Amino acid sequence: MNLEEIQTALVALGIEPDSFGGWCPVQVSGRYCGRYLYFRARGDGWQLAIHDTEDLAVDLTFADDEHDAAYQGGFLRMGGYGQPQGYEAGYMPMEIAIELIKEALKGYPCCFGN
Repeated sequence: MNLEEIQTALVALGIEPDSFGGWCPVQVSGRYCGRYLYFRARGDGWQLAIHDTEDLAVDLTFADDEHDAAYQGGFLRMGGYGQPQGYEAGYMPMEIAIELIKEALKGYPCCFGN
């Protein structure tokens, strides 16, 4: 995927991207339904956090679980990728990252109904 295709795919999900891409970690940041969105894939897992500010969204990626994140007023989805204790998530193709974001957003009550 080139940069334009990535941008188009994120906008189609209702995300107003600020930045995306990278290796170790793969990241996407921007706005979603008026709140700050942060996706990170690193090591053997990924996290998608949504909160009122960038700092709060990034902090949520360190929460113990999704219930802890909800208690903190945010939204968090997480999952594994690659071998346990491995590093594959940090080299995740953006096509996979976008699919994971799309699936994770299905649990978020929002104006786009993803």
